Amino acid sequence: MRLKKRGQNWSFDAILAVSIFIVAVSAFFYMTTVSARSRLVTQLSMDAEVISESIISSHNQSSLTFIDSNNKVDKMRLHDFMNRSYESIRDELGIEGDFCIYFEDKNKTLVVLDGNRSGIGSSRMSIGGINCS
Repeated sequence: MRLKKRGQNWSFDAILAVSIFIVAVSAFFYMTTVSARSRLVTQLSMDAEVISESIISSHNQSSLTFIDSNNKVDKMRLHDFMNRSYESIRDELGIEGDFCIYFEDKNKTLVVLDGNRSGIGSSRMSIGGINCS
């Protein structure tokens, strides 16, 4: 008498179906991750453009402008800008992300403002190990 082995048997069709499913799910997650990163980079670029256009003098000056058309910092306007709250600056700029505006000298060395802060912006950020705000 011959015994028949009965067990789970994977057919070629089942293996192919599972493989296609795994590839499809992996592709979906990869595409959504890449798309989200791309949107984030685009938003950050737009925010950076808004900030730079707002602080540099052009045809219209706002309360946020402290760099003149010759790329010189107006110390009085910078002081006024620094004394504003981070939230009010962010609201006036109309951006959602965090930011830190900082300065470097000709040698690419960080210019420290007020002795204990490296820039103007979010307290959650630091530049060169020094708090931004």
